Amino acid sequence: MSRIYVWSAALGLGLTAILFLIIDLQTSWWWYWNWLFAASVVAFILYGVDKAQAKRDGTRIPNAIHHMMALIGGYPGAILGRIIFRHKSNIRNNPLYVVVLILSFLLSVAFIYWHFAN
Repeated sequence: MSRIYVWSAALGLGLTAILFLIIDLQTSWWWYWNWLFAASVVAFILYGVDKAQAKRDGTRIPNAIHHMMALIGGYPGAILGRIIFRHKSNIRNNPLYVVVLILSFLLSVAFIYWHFAN
């Protein structure tokens, strides 16, 4: 596994965990809302950084990291990042992004339903 995968994953997960802890200590929201918010903010930032790197021909954030961030709850930020930065928005070139975002949303809805149904 290349260093960029390890660094990107560590950065994404680490920033999400730190932001989650800050938000969780400051609010009385259900922990899952805090996690979704934290992961969304980080996913959005990663989309912006990746778009900036793409314009400069710099080191890119791997697609797998974008997918990981969406799957751990950052799908709202990923969707917003795709729209605002116009990044990875061509469905023909990036069909897996749409599939992962839809799957992430469905998993989140299923978890929320399961939580409140029990």
